[in-house]
Amino acid sequence: MKNKNPWERTKKDWMDNQPAGERNAWIKAITKSVGVSSKATSIRGKSKYQKAARKAAKQFDEMFDNKHKKIVQQALVSGKVVPVEVLIDYPDLII
Repeated sequence: MKNKNPWERTKKDWMDNQPAGERNAWIKAITKSVGVSSKATSIRGKSKYQKAARKAAKQFDEMFDNKHKKIVQQALVSGKVVPVEVLIDYPDLII
């Protein structure tokens, strides 16, 4: 799978291989910006952190997915062959 171009990878493969370091940095920055700490010791503090971390992870995943969708769209526009299994992930790109 690593040898495939991004537009040749399914959404699942793309998401499964997202850079963990970037995702973790995003989560850390977002949780810090809303004033919650991963080092919280109280149950309430831990709960607030977990909620903020889940929200930040979801935001990152959506951004990462949108990036893949744009790559697939660019490939289509430039006439590259995009596998059917990739197009199934983004039916709105099929004209």
